[in-house]
Amino acid sequence: MSEDFKKLSESQARKVCREDVVLEVVGVERGPVSIESIYETVMAEPFAVEKIMEAEERGFDAVAITCMCDCGLHSGREQVNIPVTSAFESSVLLASALGLKFSIITITDALTPLFYRNLRSIGVESNLASIRSVNIPVLKLHENIERTREALLREAKKAVENDGAHVIILGCTGMTGMAQWLRQKLNLPVIDGLEAAIKLAEVLVDMGLSHSKLTYPKPPVKEIRGVYKLKVK
Repeated sequence: MSEDFKKLSESQARKVCREDVVLEVVGVERGPVSIESIYETVMAEPFAVEKIMEAEERGFDAVAITCMCDCGLHSGREQVNIPVTSAFESSVLLASALGLKFSIITITDALTPLFYRNLRSIGVESNLASIRSVNIPVLKLHENIERTREALLREAKKAVENDGAHVIILGCTGMTGMAQWLRQKLNLPVIDGLEAAIKLAEVLVDMGLSHSKLTYPKPPVKEIRGVYKLKVK
């Protein structure tokens, strides 16, 4: 996570989380500087899981992953007992509750196959109207905010008018902070993945719920050889 994106994430997270929440935004020190493919997701995942495990060890009540590729979500849940949420899963579950069909506006068409796989895994593929992209890489989204906003609005209008979307999901957490502006332009629900992951984590903690260990059993302790050496409990 770049320092600029870390600051952006922390600023937006503090706007949406409750005042009684102790929030800490951390990034992985190793791995790709941004995630825009399945390969980069896999490369970053061991380090994301490491951070999830550290959070539980330090006494945090939940972890919210601010990545629309859900990097470390399922493997992290296997390793810990505290709730772990992520931007993509939280967004599509919320969108499915808010409207008949949703569209995802993401950064590049290259993410479409990954998103389809995740949608099938979650079980909400039938709720998808479309996946569209602004064709702006993650690290350039904030170089020209007006250009990014115009691209988001253009693709969102197409999703509504041509694809039948009733809800829009921002398909990259690098777009965080732009949802409210787009809601006002469209007069429709627009979901920010970072916000969705944080608020779902709050709800799970409040309800005393976490993921089922029948679904996410603890992996056996064994030696991990090679580059990725994660500590195991």
